[in-house]
Amino acid sequence: MILSKTAFLAPFGLFPSGDIGPLTLYTDRDRQVVAYPRAPPTRPPSYMQQRQRRVWEAAAASWRTTPPTARSNWDRVCRANGIPLSGHQLFMHLNTTIQRESLEVLAAAAHLTPGDL
Repeated sequence: MILSKTAFLAPFGLFPSGDIGPLTLYTDRDRQVVAYPRAPPTRPPSYMQQRQRRVWEAAAASWRTTPPTARSNWDRVCRANGIPLSGHQLFMHLNTTIQRESLEVLAAAAHLTPGDL
């Protein structure tokens, strides 16, 4: 099913994609949003998929327990390094990848220590 160009958020220059409710959406070459019924998975998630999901859940839980001062320090780190992300996005990136060691360098640019984050 092809939806009109004015459907969803297209008038704002945003073209949805992925699973949204009972539909899977993507944008074709003509910038038309194509929707079809969401297909259920044919097999259970693999061990690696389950592991990655646990990594993201742990990082999200850690962010929820981060005090407001540390959250604002994460935003400071982004601004000081010219990183076009929010503090939350940088936190999630560094806590879900193996690039955690770069935290010292990023924090130093904001005149912070990793302990301040």
